[in-house]
Amino acid sequence: MLYMAQGIPFGLIAIALPAYMAQQGIDALTISAFLGFCLLPHAIKLVNGPIMDRWTYWPMGKRRPWVLIAQCILVTVFASLALVPDPLSNMGLLTAVCFTINFFVGFQDVATDGMAVDVLPVEDQPKASSIMFGGSTVSMAITSAIGGWALSRYGIGVPSVVCACVIALISGFLLISRERVGERLLPWTEGRATIDPLVRRPEGLKEIGLDLKKFVLLRASLFAIAASVIYQFGRGIFLTMMPLFYVQELGWTDTEYSGLTGTAMLIGGTISILFGGFILDFFGRARAFQVLCAALAVLGVMLAVAPGLGDVDSVMKIYRVLYMTLDTLIIVAYIAVAMAICAREVAATQFAIYMALGNVGYTAGSAAFGPLNAALASYEATFLVFAGVTVMAIFVMRRVSIADHVVRVKQLQADNQRPQNKGV
Repeated sequence: MLYMAQGIPFGLIAIALPAYMAQQGIDALTISAFLGFCLLPHAIKLVNGPIMDRWTYWPMGKRRPWVLIAQCILVTVFASLALVPDPLSNMGLLTAVCFTINFFVGFQDVATDGMAVDVLPVEDQPKASSIMFGGSTVSMAITSAIGGWALSRYGIGVPSVVCACVIALISGFLLISRERVGERLLPWTEGRATIDPLVRRPEGLKEIGLDLKKFVLLRASLFAIAASVIYQFGRGIFLTMMPLFYVQELGWTDTEYSGLTGTAMLIGGTISILFGGFILDFFGRARAFQVLCAALAVLGVMLAVAPGLGDVDSVMKIYRVLYMTLDTLIIVAYIAVAMAICAREVAATQFAIYMALGNVGYTAGSAAFGPLNAALASYEATFLVFAGVTVMAIFVMRRVSIADHVVRVKQLQADNQRPQNKGV
């Protein structure tokens, strides 16, 4: 449910709103700049992790207090989006509000990811990552489809208020759910802190930094980060290009594009929830990432070498569904890889680094699309660039060995514990 809450802002701000802008005649450079800045908080959210790993209100859980705070602020700021006057004529104010929304989505995301790494057994992580990102994709799908229709009919006010209300309902579920058995629901209710005795608590930001240096700078970790940044760069180019390609190049309306994207994401998210865990178990986490990226690169090449396919609506509908399904499963595979290589001492910070650096690639790709498309002067060439970047991510992920990394992490954790046991 928390991942579904994360998908709502992305569905409205990153999918439905750009398509609405394209329909209203906003140029590629403006849309590219809007998306690049709005999504920037996802690229810098790694600063949230150390704060959450160091400070929290332990009686209510290690991560849950941060999630509650982020959710409450997110509801308020999302509702304020309805107050932006004549949004397309006030792009600066619209961009600032959307940036703020994504900033608090980033806080919620980091806390939720840290919670998942903390409480999920390793063997359950592939299935859990499929459900988590699948849920996010389903909510993106519903929001982009309904939000696109509502934007064209009512403007930005109605869909933003509805989104705020849905996130508020999810926050209500969080209010009656504990992170661990025995903890408090609220500060004034009964309960106590439950701390895993096997996990050493960092005593300060310096200690967190030292732990991160040990765990993040390992071989598998660095190659996984590089693969994510490269893949997300291509993803940023592709997803920023799509509304312009469908609406301005192929002649679709913004509501047709948003509806198709919503359907494609719904299918992709459902497939992820039902079959994502099986796919990751069958291939292995890192190998699944490579196989799925290879299939995605083929899709990119297809429209580059046969641009006439874009004139066939049925082909472009299938194309969108295939892309969103493969993209969802690739992100699921990477999330599972990232979970496996995190150390529990600094899980929120370490996982946030993996996600944030990947989002740096996505943000850079979104911002780069406008100049890139202008320089290449054709969508066919941009499709080839996307395919080439995706293939690069495959070769980098081939260098990741999760088994070797886990052994090394256990050695480092044992070294961390030894000084505390002296004289016992």
